[in-house]
Amino acid sequence: SGDHCCCFSDSRAFLKTTGQMPGKILKGNSRSAHHQRAYFISHDDEKKTLVISIRGTLSLPDALADLYFENMPLDCIGRPDNYGHKGIWDSALAFASELKECGVVDTFLQDHPGYSVVVCGHSLGAAVAAALGMLMDHKQEYKGNVQVYAYGLPSIVDPELAKDPSVARVISAVVYDDDFIPTLSGLSVRDLSHLIAESVEKNEQSKYSIFRVGCSQERKKDAKAGAPSEKKHLLRADSKNPTAAASETPPKAAMPKSALKPTHPPGRLYHCRVVRDDCATASSSPSAEQVIYPVANSSFTEVLLTSHCATDHLPHHYALDAIDVPSGAEM
Repeated sequence: SGDHCCCFSDSRAFLKTTGQMPGKILKGNSRSAHHQRAYFISHDDEKKTLVISIRGTLSLPDALADLYFENMPLDCIGRPDNYGHKGIWDSALAFASELKECGVVDTFLQDHPGYSVVVCGHSLGAAVAAALGMLMDHKQEYKGNVQVYAYGLPSIVDPELAKDPSVARVISAVVYDDDFIPTLSGLSVRDLSHLIAESVEKNEQSKYSIFRVGCSQERKKDAKAGAPSEKKHLLRADSKNPTAAASETPPKAAMPKSALKPTHPPGRLYHCRVVRDDCATASSSPSAEQVIYPVANSSFTEVLLTSHCATDHLPHHYALDAIDVPSGAEM
């Protein structure tokens, strides 16, 4: 049995979506709880891979893990001077312990020499997949034999570790257009809350008017293909012009200092940008054009609110056949 809010977590839905045969599933869990992820473990004999698929945020316990912005030192991967998102890493550590206890991964790899491990996920599932991949790569028995594919990956480690070549070797991640989840951290949420407060306080317009004006701002077509286009914030503070720049010096943070350390999405990052005509508001618009290119881990430090920043995080945007990956870009 699984979460009542999710109809895509049970084995039947997994098999239908992936096209796998029932015998390919080695283990699965469709229920989320505190530090417990919904997942399936299957094998692809054609590609000689053991695949660990981790579900994204679809329940209250999932959301609580997402919002737990406290950081922790990463002694678990031999990096005590680095830190990571505590809620995510606690979940990954619990998952790693569960896999070790049940022995399904170790047994399969012993019985199938030459197979590698692929860990994948979307949203919270991507975050746990990334942390789990780093934990496994730290172990000698898995080192060099694990690859993570993360979609809509949140910011879960410090800037130094996020861009480390050893992490980029393990993790490949895609961010779709204005997906705002990769930008969320204690710092960015604090800055966003200050921006909202300033905008509401300094604007004479109603809150509805502020959001309506912001949501009408759409990206304009880039002159140079592949280059990030200028974005317009949903909220700004100038009372005469709601899109004018707000104060660059926010008030002191109300959050605990432990939560106010910068975090970035780790690994090799690719940004799939959708160039829309001025009148186009949906990613599926016939006039929308996709451009995908590598970006720095520091590209997602500010929460950018647009009319589609939430819907761009939805899983169907990350379907492989929905993203045109250019030749030479390894995914």
